[in-house]
Amino acid sequence: MKKNFLVELSTKQLNVTGSENLLRFKENEKENLLLVDCGMLQEININTFSKENTDFNFDVEGLRAVFITHAHNDHIGKLPFIVKRGYRGVIYLSKETSLFIENVLHDNLKIHREEAKKQNKKPLYDEGDIQKVIDLLEPLDYKKLYKICYNGVNVEFTLYRNNHILGASSIWLKIGRRFEKVSFFFSGDYNTSNELLQKDVHVPKKALNDKNINIVLESTYGATKKSHENNFMDIYSSIIRGVIHENKRILIPVNALHKAQEVLYVIKNIKERLGGYQFYKNYNREFPKVYLDGKLAIKHTYTYAGILKKNFKPSGLIEIYDAGVRNEAILDENSIILATAGMMSNGPVVQYMKKLLTDQNTKIIIVSYCAEGTVGRKLLEKIEYIKNARKAGKKEYEINKIINLFGKELFVNADVEKVTSLSTHARQEDLISLLKNFKKSNISSILLNHGEEIVREKFKKIIEEELDINEEKIHLFDKRNRFIFSKHGLEKIVPIQEKNKKKKKKKKKKKTRKMQWERRKSYKKKI
Repeated sequence: MKKNFLVELSTKQLNVTGSENLLRFKENEKENLLLVDCGMLQEININTFSKENTDFNFDVEGLRAVFITHAHNDHIGKLPFIVKRGYRGVIYLSKETSLFIENVLHDNLKIHREEAKKQNKKPLYDEGDIQKVIDLLEPLDYKKLYKICYNGVNVEFTLYRNNHILGASSIWLKIGRRFEKVSFFFSGDYNTSNELLQKDVHVPKKALNDKNINIVLESTYGATKKSHENNFMDIYSSIIRGVIHENKRILIPVNALHKAQEVLYVIKNIKERLGGYQFYKNYNREFPKVYLDGKLAIKHTYTYAGILKKNFKPSGLIEIYDAGVRNEAILDENSIILATAGMMSNGPVVQYMKKLLTDQNTKIIIVSYCAEGTVGRKLLEKIEYIKNARKAGKKEYEINKIINLFGKELFVNADVEKVTSLSTHARQEDLISLLKNFKKSNISSILLNHGEEIVREKFKKIIEEELDINEEKIHLFDKRNRFIFSKHGLEKIVPIQEKNKKKKKKKKKKKTRKMQWERRKSYKKKI
């Protein structure tokens, strides 16, 4: 008699970045693995040589397929390491996502080589490995049902568009034998509305109809409510204030993929709204020059324009390809500069930060999520400290504005502002709305990932209250636990740390018994 069909789900993710969801199942004594996303960890000063980004907690030989939700580095960055280990299976993704992969991976390789040089190490992969990744890509249509079979186990899956970025997908997966199937819905990084994309989010009909569905739900901003109906309002007002009222140079750190294109779209709208000649007449100066610095951002901008078939770039946009033009942009006091990367730990934005953070005539607008340990997070923490010091009534000379970044002590003299509304992650209301699509009786478990622990804890309570779902069904999904599922849903949770504790206890017991035996021997000798 065959054993019950079980699927194990685990991840290497702890907080927000480094998406890597492993599905493990056995049939006919053969182990089969499926991977949903294969991303780089970008937190706490982790680099591309770090063990967290180079090691896998599974045997690549058993890996049957890889599914990619979207083309951000924290979801695809480890793909070259997988092929380096010998993976030659299929990588499933949306057609639009497939257009970004190559450029993102080549940009990663550039960063990896820079880190190799600094650490006096040999790079761990090369262009040939990236080409192997590209050769394995299998672009798919949205909303279409696909079926594959591994060692007698059927895998059905469908991709659904969400508006996180262009090409982003949620994935429905059903794994099992004829009468024993386990269902999952991976939200991926999720968003419902996006002014730039203006595409409808797909309703995941396959997932909604499944009984005992297990939902892996992102929660980056699960504890945050929407501040505005128009998610561009904050960035509009921030740029307009800086340009018109404060007359400052504006620096906006951006992610190369999607964030750069969104901000360009905002600036284009602002420029058109203010009007070129009219702006000069009213304020006796020209509208600021707009610079885009980051080769990958420039490439993605052309790809976006081609797919969306719309012009979202402000007129007169200056694309920066070399240090000479970069220096011009730094010296240009009447300018709006977009520079990669959004978390400010690497890319051209580093050069701007070194020069402009100390400049009181500069306004830095942070529009991206900044993971723990990144330059962006350190700067935001310093700004928060300064704000609190002012609220406490401290005078300017009493406030410590020195921050250690890039191995230098820099004085925070620029105006630094965080804009939270321009996010490609869904807020609390939209995530709750997604869950409401599911029948309560159909939900076996909700696993919250892609969020800092304190955020996931808060969001868990919100789900309980808003949807009246038993807290036993809602879990924090991170590397501390393995989740075991059957056709009936979630069966058990196995703490991964538990193994290590048991081993330690056993060792102690063995040691104690040995000591007791030695004592007995010595006692007999004395007699």
